[in-house]
Amino acid sequence: MVRRIKDISELQESGFGQPWPRHGLKLLYWFADECISDAWNDDMILLCDPTGGDFGFHFFANRCNRPSVKLLPDVKFHYYVVGNLNSPGAYMLPDYVREDNTRRIEDNSNADRIIVCYPGENKFGKVYVTTHKDKSNYDPSATFHITRTLIWLIKAYDSINDFLRDTRYRTPNQTVPTNNPVWYYNPELRLWVPTLDQQASPLLLQNYDSEIRIDVEPPSTFYNSDVSVNVENDTEAQNHSETLPRKKRCCERFCTIL
Repeated sequence: MVRRIKDISELQESGFGQPWPRHGLKLLYWFADECISDAWNDDMILLCDPTGGDFGFHFFANRCNRPSVKLLPDVKFHYYVVGNLNSPGAYMLPDYVREDNTRRIEDNSNADRIIVCYPGENKFGKVYVTTHKDKSNYDPSATFHITRTLIWLIKAYDSINDFLRDTRYRTPNQTVPTNNPVWYYNPELRLWVPTLDQQASPLLLQNYDSEIRIDVEPPSTFYNSDVSVNVENDTEAQNHSETLPRKKRCCERFCTIL
C-alpha cells in the first residue's frame, strides 16, 4: 500500500526530493502551482495535457518491479509520468526545476518523478511522487500518494523559496539567515565560531575543513581552551513547519500547450 502524504511536515519527513541537487520538491511545487487550476467545489482541473507530451509528460506502464508486484494500484485509467529532465518537452519546465541537472546518475539530480492518474477531460485522479532506484526501476519505499490537501497547501505558497524553506531544502549557495547562523568547531583552537560569510552553507563549510564539526543552531556552550563559556541566544526561534503560508490571490494560471 502506497503511503499518503497530507501536509508539509510529512513531505519533509518522507525525504522526497532531498538532498540537493535532487529536483523533486521543485517539480512538485511547479505541478501544484502551474499545472492545476484553482478548485471549484473541491474539484481540481489539470491545465496541461499529459497525452500531448507537454513538459515531458509521457505514458507510464506501471509494470511489475518484481513478480506480481506493481508500483501503483491497478486502475481503469492510464498513468502519465513527468520529471525526466532529458525527455522531449522537458525544456518547457521552468528554469528552477531544470537548473541543477548534472546529468550524472550518482547524484540523483534527475531521479524524481510525478505520476498522475489521468481519466481525461482535463481532470485527474490520484497524484504520486516517486524516485528511480536504478536506470529502469522506481523505489516502492520512496513512492508516495500526494493528497489534494497537500496540493492545496503547496498552492498557497507565494514563492518557490518559501516552499523550499519550509521543507528544509538547502542549496550550496543558499543564504544562511542572520538570526540562525551556522557555527563550526575548530578542533585546533577548541573554539566554536559562527560563519563570517552569511552566504556560506554547511556543505561549503564541510569542504573548508574535513575536521570541522557543523551545527546549524548555535551551541549552548563552546570551549575556549579550558574555559567553558555559555552562549545566550536571545532571538526567538522560528518554527517554519508551524507557520501557515500566506494565501495567494485567487487567480487562475494556465500552462502553455504547444
